[in-house]
Amino acid sequence: MLQRIHQQLVLIATTAVLIAGLSGCGFALRGNVTLPAELDSVLVTGSDREMTGLLEDSLENSGSTIVDSEENASAVLDLIESEFTRDVRTTDSNGRATSYTLKYKVDYDVRKSNGEEIQINQSLTQLRVLQYDPLQELQSEEEAEFLQEEMQEEIVLQILRRLSRI
Repeated sequence: MLQRIHQQLVLIATTAVLIAGLSGCGFALRGNVTLPAELDSVLVTGSDREMTGLLEDSLENSGSTIVDSEENASAVLDLIESEFTRDVRTTDSNGRATSYTLKYKVDYDVRKSNGEEIQINQSLTQLRVLQYDPLQELQSEEEAEFLQEEMQEEIVLQILRRLSRI
């Protein structure tokens, strides 16, 4: 009986360590995508500096060189628009918000430096639900920031996956 309990505890502990190790790798592990030769050197443009920075980091991690001019680029990824919105999803009996729908939408184009279109008018959207507790406003705002970062990382990964198939 004691040996069986010991075996179960060892199994649970091993599983917990494996899960913690894998979840610790997170985005970096999933973010490595093999990109085609057309994307050897990429110029990333756009007004959202945070998102362009994430794209540049992920492209570099996937083997592309990030350049600062179109003359040095084999391709240009233009982040046309990125928009984060928060809409009330549910309210309580007093009309106060109890949950929100968070939406992150990105529009982008990719073309070769000679102007040839690779991926034009691409649009990606991520949605998350945020449960909101007005008594724990700071915690709810921190969770909203976490969810926004998660949506950004997921969109970056989706862009890389699309680029890997060109």
